[in-house]
Amino acid sequence: MALVVSVDGKDVGSFTEGQNYSGYLPAGQHRITARVDPNQTGARPGRKTLTVQAGQTYSYTAGWSGGNVVLTKNP
Repeated sequence: MALVVSVDGKDVGSFTEGQNYSGYLPAGQHRITARVDPNQTGARPGRKTLTVQAGQTYSYTAGWSGGNVVLTKNP
């Protein structure tokens, strides 16, 4: 089972536990989604909308909550 991450509706990669993704996003509003593939349990994807400010770094961790994928902002 892999976690597929997409930004603004475009897949940016497929990841297994412990892997990271880093990418550049221009300033403005963006939508991040993390979903399980294949999704054999009906888990809902994790989604976050963020407003990116130029020169800032943002970090999220994908995890599980109630059988669904969640995205949590890292401190």
